[in-house]
Amino acid sequence: MVRDAPTLRGVDSRSSALIDSQSVKHNGNITFDALLKIARIMRPRSMAHKLEGTVLEILRIAQSIGCTVDDMHPHDLVDKIKDGELEIHAE
Repeated sequence: MVRDAPTLRGVDSRSSALIDSQSVKHNGNITFDALLKIARIMRPRSMAHKLEGTVLEILRIAQSIGCTVDDMHPHDLVDKIKDGELEIHAE
């Protein structure tokens, strides 16, 4: 399991000892603004060419740990970004 510290800080977790267990699911909710802030922090480490790609990476991490974004399932936001309904601007 790859631990992504900025993402995990945005979600309430039960304890730091439990984070190491792969069976732990988080049920937190973060705002889209917080997700963009995380993506901007992670941007230099991302292999994506654009900020949009980094946002998609963070959304997939949120999906894998069971986190929602503005009370929406992360995959719904991925679909909106890919369909062009939601645009991610660099600044």
